[in-house]
Amino acid sequence: MSDSVTADWAVPSAARPVRALVRLPGSKSITNRALVLAALSDGDTEVVRPLKARDTRLMADGLRALGSEIAESGESWRISRGTDAGRSSTRVDVGNAGTVLRFLPAVAALTKLDVDFYGDERMSQRPVGPLLGALGELGARISGNGAVPFTVRGQGSVHGGSVTLDASQSSQLISGLLLAAPAFTTGAEVRHSGPPVPSLPHIEMTVRMLRARGVSLSSESGPASSWQIWRVFPGPISADPIFIEPDLSNALPFLAAALATGGEVTVADWPEDSLQAAGRIIDVLTAMGADVARTAEGDAAAKPERDRGEDARPDLT
Repeated sequence: MSDSVTADWAVPSAARPVRALVRLPGSKSITNRALVLAALSDGDTEVVRPLKARDTRLMADGLRALGSEIAESGESWRISRGTDAGRSSTRVDVGNAGTVLRFLPAVAALTKLDVDFYGDERMSQRPVGPLLGALGELGARISGNGAVPFTVRGQGSVHGGSVTLDASQSSQLISGLLLAAPAFTTGAEVRHSGPPVPSLPHIEMTVRMLRARGVSLSSESGPASSWQIWRVFPGPISADPIFIEPDLSNALPFLAAALATGGEVTVADWPEDSLQAAGRIIDVLTAMGADVARTAEGDAAAKPERDRGEDARPDLT
């Protein structure tokens, strides 16, 4: 549109207070971590209420290419490790999914396959070089120039050890190593050195999901996160069912509608101890004048408590 052309945009409005019960889709971040953990677990694992979207299907298809068996039934996926028998190579399409790009190379290194990674045109610009370099130091064999396309030449195992990388471009570079580290022969000590890692809550999500599966690990950090270390010890990953939380970031527009119209919106299955930044979401809503309360059914309901939205200054640090 040229500078000389203007367009009007109608602000959404409501004739009456919005009152609704909302059921959100599952979290993509949790679903893709769950799929990887299930594929590396010591038995068949049921992933309940996963998000079914392009990125998660790419993850599932990538794991199938690496030998996992994934059966879809109703609201659940059942994942087993499967086998590489009869194959020497395979391909993984990462599409435009950063989690697939950064979570599956370490898994591929644990197979006995030559695995070619490719994806959408833009994926050649997405940072993955620090992860591939770190995997090489831990004992994996990788061919390529540190970007898509590249090939992981699986040897059936990864020795592990200590490695330092700059993960300031993406927290997924750390999570991609941590998720597979329990399956490395000696585990892994992953050290970040560089500018602060973005999206640290997503690494904490990875850590909590590993611990929930019985993995032993520890972490520590320096002043102002100038350096951080995660130590993952080798051991089995339990095959207990994994229940996927609703994607709480999708709740905000609906809950905001309740505040804007003087209504009440309930979000079903709001987790009591969420892997996501649920506390910050509630803090923002409260600062805007919402009364947020859990129901007896385990849902979360929001409605206006007072009119102070214009003066809200929530602390998001």
